[in-house]
Amino acid sequence: EEALHHPFCETFVLPKLRGSVDHLLQRALLEGKQMSNYELEFRTKSNELRHLLLSTTTRRASGNETGPVLGVMVFAQDITEVAMHEEALHHPFCETFVLPKLRGSVDHLLQRALLEGKQMSNYELEFRTKSNELRHLLLSTTTRRASGNETGPVLGVMVFAQDITEVAMH
Repeated sequence: EEALHHPFCETFVLPKLRGSVDHLLQRALLEGKQMSNYELEFRTKSNELRHLLLSTTTRRASGNETGPVLGVMVFAQDITEVAMHEEALHHPFCETFVLPKLRGSVDHLLQRALLEGKQMSNYELEFRTKSNELRHLLLSTTTRRASGNETGPVLGVMVFAQDITEVAMH
């Protein structure tokens, strides 16, 4: 909540990187250009240096891919301690985390993202935790391309998940 109503770049981005991050955000907002996998050093309130992987996606009127840009969502992934999460990287995503009845459709969406470079936003998914608790997630994907080139070969797919269990229950 402390972050609300503060300029993103001036508040969170190291001075040496502000110009390039601001440029990327302006391109997203003014031109509708999405950005994937921009590595950024970030200093926390306690002055700890963290490494983030940023991606942006534009929000457009009525879900129209060519409509006017209403805003930009910035997704940040803390990659400072990637090794802590390495265990999950060695397990197939769908088989490990997705309920059997949804595996086919989720796998299809991920394959489209990986093979065709198709991004996906706001896909609702039921998910089982290690403790077998049912959670509702809102998934979006973004493709990771070679050298940040929007038309280059797809190197991988990042999946962003937002827990919407409380919202889905009401």
